[in-house]
Amino acid sequence: ADALARHQRFAGTDAQRLAALHRVAAAAPAVAMATRGGYGLTRLLDDIDWPLLARSVERGTRWVGHSDFTALQLGLLAHTGATSWAGPRA
Repeated sequence: ADALARHQRFAGTDAQRLAALHRVAAAAPAVAMATRGGYGLTRLLDDIDWPLLARSVERGTRWVGHSDFTALQLGLLAHTGATSWAGPRA
């Protein structure tokens, strides 16, 4: 729903971006692949619901990304021990 969102130089407001991450985690698709770069993702780290993302991994979601998305991947590992995948974005 927010794939085309835009706010300043980001892919939507921080609230939109955070809601999108949580919406994907709650849906727990087989693959959660970044559709755009993760520039500015470090701004969201303190507000990410890490247990929600970890539950999506337990349910089979593979979080895939690279570059700035690495901040999310390392946060997921550090906070929950859940793993993610390095790979291209959509």
